[in-house]
Amino acid sequence: MTKFEKPGRREDFDYPDMAKESTTKAIKDAGVSYKDVEQAFVGYVY
Repeated sequence: MTKFEKPGRREDFDYPDMAKESTTKAIKDAGVSYKDVEQAFVGYVY
């Protein structure tokens, strides 16, 4: 799981970086490759 933290807390680590980290970990955890992913959904609540 990717720990959520306030954007800007770390230099050069913002929402796109969090998304990359979480999707990379999810794909690895699922045991599939990037090519196997046909769809992805994103949500944002503030």
